Amino acid sequence: MRTIDYGIPKCAWATHSLERLDGPGPHLIIIPTEDDLEPLISDLKSLAPDRLIFGYCDDEHHPYSPFTPNPRNTWSRLGLLARLSVGESIGIVVATASAIGRSVPDLKTIDATSLLLAVGEEL
Repeated sequence: MRTIDYGIPKCAWATHSLERLDGPGPHLIIIPTEDDLEPLISDLKSLAPDRLIFGYCDDEHHPYSPFTPNPRNTWSRLGLLARLSVGESIGIVVATASAIGRSVPDLKTIDATSLLLAVGEEL
């Protein structure tokens, strides 16, 4: 069984996190590595299906790498930032330490360049 750096099984750590993060969010959980992101999000979603849980992952590549980052991750990060900027109800954000260290657009830029659509809405 893989464990997070603290020696605690991931599911137990997720349960402990949910107990401590009771109440309206957004709450931020920072984890050390990208490898722990998806498993922790899966555990949190299965333990609390009624809470909105989002992941905030880092770029896979160094900025000067000849490879391009996965556009799905980029859009996911920007979508989360846009949701936060308009005050949308978000329960928990799970982010890697390296993702938190990256610079992001300021709130004014996000507001000016974002358009959030719900299913069924038209442009």
